[in-house]
Order: sequence, then structure tokens, then C-alpha cells
Amino acid sequence: MKMRQSAGLSSRLKQLGGGGRLTQDSLPSENDLTNVMRRILKYAEAKPLKNENHTVMWRPTVSLLECQENMRAVYGDEYPVPVAANAARSMRPDGGILCLIDKTSLKWVPLLITEDKIQGTNDQRHAVGKGRQATGNAIERAAKNIRGMEMLFAGPDHPFFPYVVFAAGCDFHPSETIGQRLEMMNYGLPNFVFEVNKSNTDVLPQLQETLTLHNCKKRFDGKCTASIFVKTHKWNSAPHGCSNWSVEERYAVCEWAVDQTLAPYAA
Repeated sequence: MKMRQSAGLSSRLKQLGGGGRLTQDSLPSENDLTNVMRRILKYAEAKPLKNENHTVMWRPTVSLLECQENMRAVYGDEYPVPVAANAARSMRPDGGILCLIDKTSLKWVPLLITEDKIQGTNDQRHAVGKGRQATGNAIERAAKNIRGMEMLFAGPDHPFFPYVVFAAGCDFHPSETIGQRLEMMNYGLPNFVFEVNKSNTDVLPQLQETLTLHNCKKRFDGKCTASIFVKTHKWNSAPHGCSNWSVEERYAVCEWAVDQTLAPYAA
């Protein structure tokens, strides 16, 4: 797809992070994800590329118009003519979009898209002697972005779907039903679930082993399935925040995705 000049290469110089409403929990978590994306940008920039006209960049958003234009380019007249006003409608994933761009044509390819979701307060309520309340549904908003971003990967030229969701908190524990909502918006595929307790919150070794067994290629005749990583604890057995993703755990996942998506362009 072709990036509009106004977004263009200047996006690469934008400071990662900022903007948007954040909950008290999500603010430090999204800041951690921002730092990971800074690191992964440098990691990707350091890789030699086959085409010297290519460069790696980061951008915070993608517009509905860009998604529609890519669908039109792939499917031709079968797809409706994109509406120019949709340039003002955009998706802003929590960690932004890492991509490869041709500096002359401004055509670009997404390399990594990341989301950060924390959900669950029953552990806090338990700690002060309060009863449980219903689990939330904020995670379902991620479905819009996943299906919207799927338009960017239409066609055989995009064999990967490097959309990564980091979900954390007691609401995602296997004893709850929120995890299945994630699966429902992801073609029924099971999440990568890592359960922790108050004495052991480090899942990096298990995570690294899991990554060796999986990839972020499209599946089922080209379906775009997100890679959903869940770190969780039970609401009445561990303190609030103990299942938050660490910087190194996130970085391992992001490096895993970029190594795959950047490989076809690497020297």
C-alpha cells in the first residue's frame, strides 16, 4: 500500500507514545510497551536490507481510507471505491505500527502491530474485603482493530499477520470467561496463556519455549489470526498487578514477530 506524503517519512521521527485516555493501570503498562517499541525499532533498523531504498519506521495510526485503498488494490472493482472522508477515521493500536517503507514510492508494509490490555479489579476488591463484581468487557474493543487491520494484509503478498495482543490481569484467568471472548474474535484459536502466582511472576522461559513452536503467518486459507498472549492470575490468590507483562517478556514476543516479517526483505 502507499503511504500518504503528509503521514510519510516524518512519522518515523515522531515520539512514540502520548495521546488517548488511559486507565490508572494501563498508563504504566502502555509506557512499558512504548519503550519496547522504541527498542524493537532500533533492532529492526540495524538489520541490513536488500533494497537500500527501504527503511524501517514507526507510525501511531492507520486510516480507514488506507485500509480500503489496499482492499481496492487487491480486489479491484469487486471492492467499493474508497471514500476520501475516511482519511479522517483511523485506528490507533496501543503500541503503534512498525513498518517497512520505500522512500521513493512511499509504499509500505506493516511489520508489527501491538496492543496492550489490562483488565480486572476483583483482586483489589478481595484485598480490602469487598465482594466480587462482574468482569469487564473492554477487551472486546480490540476486535475492531484486529478486523480493521486485517484489510492491510489482504492478498497473497502479505503471508504474515503480525498483530500481537498483550492481555494481563485477573479477568483473563481460565476460571473466567473473558479469555473465550478473545478466542471468539480470533477464529476460535486458543490464546497463549501464562498463569502466575504471587511467588513466581516471571514467564520468560515458558514464553521463549512457546515462541519456538509458533509463527505469525496467516492461517486457514489466508485468515488473519492475531497472536494473543495472556498473562494472568486468579483474583483471590495473588495481588493486583502481579501478572503484568514485563518489558523483557514483551520484547521477546516483538522480536519474534519482526524476525519473521522482516526476513523476506533482509540482506
